[in-house]
Amino acid sequence: MKKFFVLALLLIVISTGAFAMDRTIGAGGAWRNIEDLSGFGFFAFFGPGRFVELSLGFSTYTWSDYYGSGSFQTAQVGFYLKYPFVLSNRIVLFPTAGAELEYEFEYEDIIFWLLFGGGIDFYMTEKLFLRGHVLLGRGQVEGYSGFGQSVKLGLGWMF
Repeated sequence: MKKFFVLALLLIVISTGAFAMDRTIGAGGAWRNIEDLSGFGFFAFFGPGRFVELSLGFSTYTWSDYYGSGSFQTAQVGFYLKYPFVLSNRIVLFPTAGAELEYEFEYEDIIFWLLFGGGIDFYMTEKLFLRGHVLLGRGQVEGYSGFGQSVKLGLGWMF
């Protein structure tokens, strides 16, 4: 009975790996503009499957107006749904929609973002790809909402 259980467990693990195609991991740089703020940072992404992407990031925003200037840092965690359209063996386009939570360290604010946009994966080899991502969205924090856009460029690996 033990041998049967171990064999069944092994077959489950192998078959789960066979159907979990298109897992990706990568990192890159990001630029975000939110009304009068401009931010640069880095991000890492993990795609546990073809239609889902998780993202972690860190950004520094700067601002300047009549009264002065300054900067602050944020951390982001995001969840996106996407639908890939394979144009060739090297180019994949995907519309995407998702949500991000952005934590602002100085004032300890949490900003909730609803985002939509699109992206492109350009495969340089069978596994290595360059990803471009453009997102538009609206953020909400303590009764204030603002419109913003993000541009991300990263390098990824499919396994």
